[in-house]
Amino acid sequence: MNTRWILCLLAAVLLGSAAGPAQSSSLQVQSGMADVREPRLYYEMAGKGEAVVLIHGGGLDSRMWDRQFEALARSYQVVRYDVRGFGRSDLPDKPYSDHGDLGQLLDFLKIDRAHLVGLSMGGRIALDFALASPERVRSLVLAGPGLSGFQFSAESTKRFFDQVRSAQRGDWEKALQAWLTDAYIVPAMEQPSLRPGIEKMARDNLRTLLMNYMLQIDLDPPAVGRLPEIQAPALLLVGERDVPDIFAVARLLQEKLPGIRRRDIKGAGHLVSLEKPEEFNKAVLEFLAGLPHGR
Repeated sequence: MNTRWILCLLAAVLLGSAAGPAQSSSLQVQSGMADVREPRLYYEMAGKGEAVVLIHGGGLDSRMWDRQFEALARSYQVVRYDVRGFGRSDLPDKPYSDHGDLGQLLDFLKIDRAHLVGLSMGGRIALDFALASPERVRSLVLAGPGLSGFQFSAESTKRFFDQVRSAQRGDWEKALQAWLTDAYIVPAMEQPSLRPGIEKMARDNLRTLLMNYMLQIDLDPPAVGRLPEIQAPALLLVGERDVPDIFAVARLLQEKLPGIRRRDIKGAGHLVSLEKPEEFNKAVLEFLAGLPHGR
């Protein structure tokens, strides 16, 4: 059972318009399709300095970082990309790994080492990459993160496969509504400004129900039993209204990942960077600024 996709599926949202990134006229953005080993990945890059890579949650794409991309680009070289099968990246047509894709993207962009900022599924990818390629990770910011090998609750597992079965039957509307009303998403849906984007992104990325989870190659062994191996400094951000499974992942990270710092975001649910962007940005910038330069 591919349990990481429970978190991946239930983590979709977009802030504001889904038509494209909210960028200021002064921000110089390089964008395109990265030719990696498998079909191409869409990326955007801006700013100068140490590299910071933003990895989105499941069911959404790089546009979820609109409120972070420009803010971080003032001090860092920021990259955001669409994970394989999401957004504008190509659909998978053969087995692949998300952490392998990330390494190839960094190679394509000629980035040796980076700070990784991941939400939900993005946190799982960041942790896997930190284990697969530790020499390439400067630090980790893990927001409501997934964790490869973690056993999600029976209730979450059932909800996920109910949605997969709805998609397989062609009942996309039922799958969509189950997604939008899940506990992972409800706190964000309470903000009227987020609702249109949530639904748009959910519709755009429902295709992953039938594609991605069947082709992904797991990290072996998974991260759940290897957390003490990770030496990169890490910040854990958790919304106080997140779901029990995420709180369990957070506790495990605090117990097993050396030196991790935790900060709870008041009033936020699972999608902390979208629900509380100012607090999220402040926490990330303070964490990065406090790290030894050139680490």
